[in-house]
Amino acid sequence: MFMKPKKNFIHLNLYKKIIDNVPIVGVDIIVEYKNGILLIKRSEEPKKDVWWFPGGRVLKYETPGKAAVRITKKETGLSSRVKNFVGVYTTTFERWKGIKHFSIHLVHHVVANGNVLIDETSSDYKIVNKIQKNMHPYMKKALKDSRVFSKDTN
Repeated sequence: MFMKPKKNFIHLNLYKKIIDNVPIVGVDIIVEYKNGILLIKRSEEPKKDVWWFPGGRVLKYETPGKAAVRITKKETGLSSRVKNFVGVYTTTFERWKGIKHFSIHLVHHVVANGNVLIDETSSDYKIVNKIQKNMHPYMKKALKDSRVFSKDTN
């Protein structure tokens, strides 16, 4: 199921200038759901058509934990609570020709419930119960650090 798209916060030309000149701070969310981790298939750059964590920008005056809960709801339709903060990671991708997207990710592990209702930023979702061979190295590292697939986690 899909939610209705919302308008952009920042005009595209300004956003391109920001991305080209300033690191972007956001949260990526390890969503624990139905005995696994929920991944979304992105429908937008960067990483269009790639299985990824739900994630997005932290809004002004918003804590990263509150952003993780808000974004989980927006992108997946699921209610959640933060289980723990996993760590800080960085990635660089080409978003538009010649424009590098450097992101600082504040990764949170949330526990979610409800029925999945993905928004316009995704084309599909899946539940995984182990680290996948074809995952981006950043995702593998965050999942290992989270210990979400370890038997000794609470």
